[in-house]
Amino acid sequence: MLKIKKNFVKDISLLTLGAFIAAVGDYFFKLPNNFSNGGMTGVSVILGYLIKTIPAATFVLILNVVFLIIGFIILGKEFGWKTIYCSLMFSGFVQLFQLIIPMTKPFTDDTMLELLFTVIITSVGIAIAFRGGGSTGGTDIIAMIIRKYSKMDISISMFVADFIIAGSAFFLIDQKTGMYSILGLLLKSFIIQGATNAVNRRKGMIIITSKREEITEYIMKEHHRGVTVWNSEGAYTHEEKSVLFTVVNNYQAAVIRTQAKKIDEHVFVTIINSSEIYGKGFLEKDSND
Repeated sequence: MLKIKKNFVKDISLLTLGAFIAAVGDYFFKLPNNFSNGGMTGVSVILGYLIKTIPAATFVLILNVVFLIIGFIILGKEFGWKTIYCSLMFSGFVQLFQLIIPMTKPFTDDTMLELLFTVIITSVGIAIAFRGGGSTGGTDIIAMIIRKYSKMDISISMFVADFIIAGSAFFLIDQKTGMYSILGLLLKSFIIQGATNAVNRRKGMIIITSKREEITEYIMKEHHRGVTVWNSEGAYTHEEKSVLFTVVNNYQAAVIRTQAKKIDEHVFVTIINSSEIYGKGFLEKDSND
């Protein structure tokens, strides 16, 4: 029960932090420059540009609520509570910023600098939200609906939806803004992937040793990580050894490697980078449910 509460608090913290950072990037840099590089904020930018009487930040809240309702109706149980929470938090933060710090113009006259700031900050926020098992809504919901009724991969459907939004700025606002929006979308795709991989990155360790008990005990007691063990035989020496496999974080991998060498001077260690590890203690495949 205590573990469930800790995981809940951790997820809520990640979702809230991710929504806050993404809202900062969108409100302070994306909206004032009319960048429409995907998402509901992209649609909001275009609507705010066409309908001057309603701020783009207000459209963010309206559209996210509308699509949350549509998503809940169409997707049902597939539509996780984490996406609902994160999307509402994101919209709420944007509204809060609008009330406290109204933005009537961009911070600077350097459009490229503003684009880089919105892409980097927003991408980091989205990656943190993904780590908590949710998303900021918007085109994620559209992609989930498309996936339900077609065989299209969700990442492809998200990119298609975002590309249409970004490209529309080319015709509805102006060519310069449209080009910046498409460039921002491409940069965001790369940065989100990189940031997500960095947040989720773990090390898979394969340890071949004749000191099985000592190394296994050290990993389990000192680092509280499980170990899978295979019996093996060297093809050349025919010497019997054990193969240990465990998954740890970057720091633990360095410490375990050093300690394993102290325990067994003939130990053989292979360390594999991975950003997608599903199972107990790591990512849950259906964590958004």
